[in-house]
Amino acid sequence: MNDALNNPPHAEGQVGDSSIIVYVGIDPKNKDAVGDADPDEELPRLPYRVNRYLLFLGEPPNLPEENYIPVAELNVSGGEVSISNDYYPPCVTISASEHLMQKAGDFRNRLENLLSLASRAFMAMASDTSLSGEKTNLQTAYREMMSLFVYNLASMLDDFAAGRRTMHPLKLIINIKKLFRVLSSLLNMQPGLKDYLNERYFSKERKSEIGRFLALMDGFLLSEYNHLDIRSQIKVIDEIFEELRGLMGFLAQTKRDQLGDQAVATDTLTYRSRTYRLAEYGSYKVENIGGLNYVMIEISKALPISDTVILMSKDLFGDAGWASMQVRLGLNDARGLGETDPVDIDTTSYANKVALHPQDMLQSQSVRRVTLIFRGAGETDKFSSLGKTDLIIYTL
Repeated sequence: MNDALNNPPHAEGQVGDSSIIVYVGIDPKNKDAVGDADPDEELPRLPYRVNRYLLFLGEPPNLPEENYIPVAELNVSGGEVSISNDYYPPCVTISASEHLMQKAGDFRNRLENLLSLASRAFMAMASDTSLSGEKTNLQTAYREMMSLFVYNLASMLDDFAAGRRTMHPLKLIINIKKLFRVLSSLLNMQPGLKDYLNERYFSKERKSEIGRFLALMDGFLLSEYNHLDIRSQIKVIDEIFEELRGLMGFLAQTKRDQLGDQAVATDTLTYRSRTYRLAEYGSYKVENIGGLNYVMIEISKALPISDTVILMSKDLFGDAGWASMQVRLGLNDARGLGETDPVDIDTTSYANKVALHPQDMLQSQSVRRVTLIFRGAGETDKFSSLGKTDLIIYTL
């Protein structure tokens, strides 16, 4: 534009905010001459006349919307002015904006990194022969999800073309939405795996929950493309990519035995030739009194109990730790020695769970609370943040 005009447009304004939007518009009523006349030609050539360009700072100009466009954002700080790096103008192609082109290249690099992590995660599970011949529902769900995610990611990677003559920003957003829609669907189709990831990754490592991650993706998927606000859409994509990278990194380190039998709760459990049903519980609390750790679990709905098996994550303690501790179980308000049952600690039946089974169960027709009493378990820290996959109760 500067090269085509003898008098490039300029604008002045007062700085009221820390950022200022720059608009370029045209004045269709007035035209500017471009070029010089050539009187030596037989028919003298007159200068070309083009639309007059106008520059505006701050508020949108008082012109029809089709006659102006935002082109940049200026950051003002301490008397210094700089161009905002995270502002993306409503351009027709990604290559028209240097910042948007850099961001598209960054997205492609992230996708390649995700493909590498996801491929490693799938291959690690496929090549792990520690439980050769066995396959749990959770392992099957894991393999199905990862294989489909890798397939979809690999098939769309080349759609993110870099360089000149690249796609419209709308196409970029749509391509990324396709990937996020695939992932959201895969997670919702595997509720057991979703629960496992919620407990093991989102709750323990991110101090969050998988529902927030899915809601973030769903909100982005349901949003309409806004050509005048590409920045907010890029910001959401960045946030989802950051979560997704952490999730794929966690999955790449997951071993097959961690997805073994009873890694997540099931409706029933067959233990020592007896079939138990899952008992739902709500909250629990932990107390440490006289060197004993009391884990008091509130049952969601009072129920009769004649026998129970309680599964706890094996990685809470090492093998030596489990072997050296003593555990007793009490129902409702029972906490004393004569009111509670000694518990067998079974560390061999499940790959990643310890089964706690009372030796001589004291039956009750209405149980609203189950209390586990640990001696030799140390401090209460390891019991203070148990998730639904760390503590599972089955009853008869």
